[in-house]
Amino acid sequence: ASAAASILILVVLALLPYLEARIDRWNQSRTYLIHCLVADDLRIELETLFRSCHLRYNLNSQVKEGTVLILTWIVQGRAKNHDEFIQAMLNDERVRRFEY
Repeated sequence: ASAAASILILVVLALLPYLEARIDRWNQSRTYLIHCLVADDLRIELETLFRSCHLRYNLNSQVKEGTVLILTWIVQGRAKNHDEFIQAMLNDERVRRFEY
């Protein structure tokens, strides 16, 4: 009985890193810092893009520096959904600066 329990514990310990990696791919949390012109005010469009990429989002801060609007978002979702959002940001000419 103790040998079976020991083997079961070793199997569980061997599987934990694999399960942890899968869970990390399923649910990642990232912080995005997006600079745009105040005139463009992308906030509403970004919310729509987050939803279309199946990401959960929260606007953490909004700062205006002259004509630049700096938005900081806390975003959660699958890695592939983050990648889709990142590609959209890199292709959007209205985004002056993008960090994550």
